Amino acid sequence: MSLLHVPVVDLSPYYSGDPEQKKRVAREIDEVCRDIGFLAVTGHQIDPRLIKAVQDVTVETVDSLLESPTSGNEGQGKGKNEGQTLVPSRRMGVVVETRFQIG
Repeated sequence: MSLLHVPVVDLSPYYSGDPEQKKRVAREIDEVCRDIGFLAVTGHQIDPRLIKAVQDVTVETVDSLLESPTSGNEGQGKGKNEGQTLVPSRRMGVVVETRFQIG
């Protein structure tokens, strides 16, 4: 299967108590993970307050990284010309940028 979007899997049938529904959801997740490697889920029964709390902490973390983009990770590579830098991104969270410099 060729995918041009992030698949969304509804987990609510899994919680129905029906073994066949559990198997169907498991097969769908297995297929998606083999094809593309990631997915979005609905019907997960996670408390919306917990989701909001995680989102708030994530925003706070990214905001703090925006104040100090390298967060002390500059030059922690194997050699003096290698290193990693935390690059905050409002779109993608935090990206670890790895570089190698010659000269």
